[in-house]
Amino acid sequence: MIYSPLARTNNDGTVTYELAKSIKQAEDGKSIDVKLRKGIKWSDGKPFTADDVVFTYTQKAKKENGKYESLWIGDKPISVEKVGDYEVKFILPAASAAAVNNLTNETYIIPKHIYKNTSDFSVNDLGVYPTVGTGPYVLKKFTSGSSLTLTANKYYYGGKVNTKKINVRIIENADTLKVALQKGEVDLES
Repeated sequence: MIYSPLARTNNDGTVTYELAKSIKQAEDGKSIDVKLRKGIKWSDGKPFTADDVVFTYTQKAKKENGKYESLWIGDKPISVEKVGDYEVKFILPAASAAAVNNLTNETYIIPKHIYKNTSDFSVNDLGVYPTVGTGPYVLKKFTSGSSLTLTANKYYYGGKVNTKKINVRIIENADTLKVALQKGEVDLES
């Protein structure tokens, strides 16, 4: 809800372009050209560009950062290069039919200007809470083990969202849920 991928595969198998305007795999299957949508802003108002995509994929393809598997083909990582401010090219170590889906649908783009000084992406807490994204919501408040509040991203490229504020209560166990239900703090109807 805070970040966006280049594209998203829907339940019916169709693809919705999110941050990408077009995605095309080369005939030899060894590269993928992605043209990005222009005019998208991060929730802090800074522009989203190819630099963010290159940064995200470069960091996430590093084995030491964990969960790199979808960005590797065989025993080699993909690489990504900036072609222009709104265009990137993925270079694949070998042709792969699954590469387009793996690269464009399973990776959420993070802002380079927020994470550029982060050296270790393998930990759960990067030291910077995800307050800047391109998705429909922004993390407004987070209380570890208790709750979080999301508010609408005024710069969301998809337009205004219907729900302006979402409060999420973290229920750690059945006893906590029972107490929350008794106090009327949790509504199970929706």
